[in-house]
Parts: sequence; structure tokens; C-alpha cells
Amino acid sequence: MIDTMSNAVPLPPVAVGRSPAQVSLSPDGTRGFVANLNSRDVTVIDTDPTSPTFHAALATVSLGGRPFGIAIAATTSRESPRRRP
Repeated sequence: MIDTMSNAVPLPPVAVGRSPAQVSLSPDGTRGFVANLNSRDVTVIDTDPTSPTFHAALATVSLGGRPFGIAIAATTSRESPRRRP
């Protein structure tokens, strides 16, 4: 993480997979998702400063392919968005 006001790095890095390529935040800002290219997984990080597990890797989700990017839907619902005809 980087403090964009001072360009300082106030916290130590969080260990993620090999070759982290991109990070996206959940719509509410409480989770970060890191696409790890060479370890073929996504690391979930707690980004909620009020949480007891703040700044920790919560889970690693294995994938079949090599993710080089990640995008998060703007909805908080678990229901899949409907496709446009």
C-alpha cells in the first residue's frame, strides 16, 4: 500500500503469489484481490483498517490459467449480473 498524500509506504508488503500482475478492490474497499501470474492464483487481502485481520492475506484461490489482470463487478450481490441481449 502507498499513502498517496505523502508517497510513503506506511506498512510492510503482504506476501502474495509469484509475479503479482494487478490488484483490484472490492466495491466497499474492504478486500483487495491480487492476480498472481506465475503461481496461477488470486490472493485475497483484508484492506479494512477496522478489521482485526487488516493487512493480511485471507485466502488464495487457485486458477486453471495464468491471470494477468483482474476486475471486480460493481455489485455487492452474489447473483450474477444479467447479460444484455
